[in-house]
Order: sequence, then structure tokens, then C-alpha cells
Amino acid sequence: MSQNHIPLESLHTPSSQPLRTVFSDADSPADTFSRSVTRFVPWQRMILAAMCGGLMSGFQPAKSLAKEISYEEFRELAMQVIENNEVTIERPNIRVEDGALAYDLGGGEFVMEPEPETFDLVAETLRAQMQVELIREYAAKAEEEEIWEPVLKQVETMIATQLEIAQDTGLSEEDRFSAVMKNKQEIRKVYDHAMGQRARDLDVFLQRSRPFRPPHTVQLVTNPEAGRIYLIHAVERRLADVQGRKPKWRPVPDPEKVQLEGKYHYLVQWADETVVGEEPVLIDRDGEFVLQ
Repeated sequence: MSQNHIPLESLHTPSSQPLRTVFSDADSPADTFSRSVTRFVPWQRMILAAMCGGLMSGFQPAKSLAKEISYEEFRELAMQVIENNEVTIERPNIRVEDGALAYDLGGGEFVMEPEPETFDLVAETLRAQMQVELIREYAAKAEEEEIWEPVLKQVETMIATQLEIAQDTGLSEEDRFSAVMKNKQEIRKVYDHAMGQRARDLDVFLQRSRPFRPPHTVQLVTNPEAGRIYLIHAVERRLADVQGRKPKWRPVPDPEKVQLEGKYHYLVQWADETVVGEEPVLIDRDGEFVLQ
């Protein structure tokens, strides 16, 4: 594992209790922090210092260049995200009803940032790969495998190309964005063509039927109250791991009403205390979630 990546589980004590780093008003954060980590072994101190240093300096992004992800790593990452329920799984649903072939190809839904300021092209490409894996698992049954497998192989070739574009630092951000969006449209056409052919074989009409569902609207509450909340989505953490960079803690500006989706590692900061959650929280519904 790259030393630039900060694995959150390493911030826990050997007894798996949540880490509580306490700063007193009388001491400077640096002095108090130095004493607060004496119970950790040296590699834990190094990781903890790196993370808390990032917190105190305003979450500056890592300056090192991210390692390029191979398509094999990327596909494995998509399967791990699905297997560990780190995103909301929308299963493909293909059916004939009222004389039409209605289809929803499903996917893995997640919200990377509480208030998105950037558009992660690699994460967006991951959505396409997760959709392939879900189609392969749920839609491409034994009797449908001969129909689906050539389509999925074609789409995977296009996803591999899209991944290369998303990571091509020789292109401008605008050119990369345009190329990725164009490739996404071409992937959609492949699926539409395959579904159209299936509808003709069944002698029915074709109807794309995936309804739009917004992310979950939640209220994040800290215990004790009035803590400042930071999140890392599990997808961001996995991407950071394979790219050899630090995951980015995202502040939650308005915890009273925020749209989230999927599994998040969290950190809560009070005036005299900072706590990293022992387990990630799964946002899979609207409503209130307590972080403590």
C-alpha cells in the first residue's frame, strides 16, 4: 500500500476503539497532538500526523501525481465496491409488459461529495463498469448469456478507452470531459441497439423505463452536538488506494440537509476533540443519522 494513502482503520487503537485526539485550550494543537499520539507505534504516529496535519492546514489536496489505474485493477475495484455494498445497488430490470420491452439497466448510485465542486471522470467511469457487472450478475441469465456477453464485451472495451481518456494528463480538463461524455453516449447507443434488437425478436415495442431518483436527503447529527463533520466516500477511498494518493476529506457545510448516497467514513471535530468513526456509515435512506 502506498505511504501516501491514509487507511482509516490504521487510526484505531489495537482494541478497535474509536480514536479520540483531545486538544486543550491551553496548548497549541501541535504540542498537544504530539503528546496525544505517544501510545501509538511509530507507523501509526506517522499516518496520524499526516492526516491531522491535513486537517489543520485546510484539507490541502495531495501534491503527488496519482498513479494510473489499469483496466484490470479498475474492474476489480468495481466488483469490490458492489460486493461490500458501498453504493446503492439498482438491479437491472428487463421485462415485457403491455406489448413493450421495458428496460432499466440499473447501476451503482453514489454521491462522492456533500457539495460537489469537482467532477471526477474516473469515478464517473466507474459507474459504467459497475453497471456492466450488475447486468452480468442479474440480467445475463443462462438463457440470455449468448445475447448479453458480446454486448458487455463491446461495452467493456469502450469503458477501458474511457478510463484511458479520464486519466490522460496530456489532454486539457475540457477535452477530457468532452471525450468522456461522448464515450458515455456511445455506450448508451450500444445498449439501446441491443435492446432494440431484442424487442424486434420479441415483436414488441421498446421502452426505456429507468425513473430518476434523487440522492437521499439526510440530516447528520453529532453526539455531542455541534461537531464539524467531514466525510470520505468509500469509493473515493478505494480510488485513492489504487492511485497511490491520500483520500480527500470533504466538509459538510450544511449537515441539517445534505444529499448523500452510499457508504462514508466520517470524522467529527469539536473545539476540544476530534473523533474518527470506527465504522463507516451507510446512507441508504432519507432521514437522520447520528455520528458519534
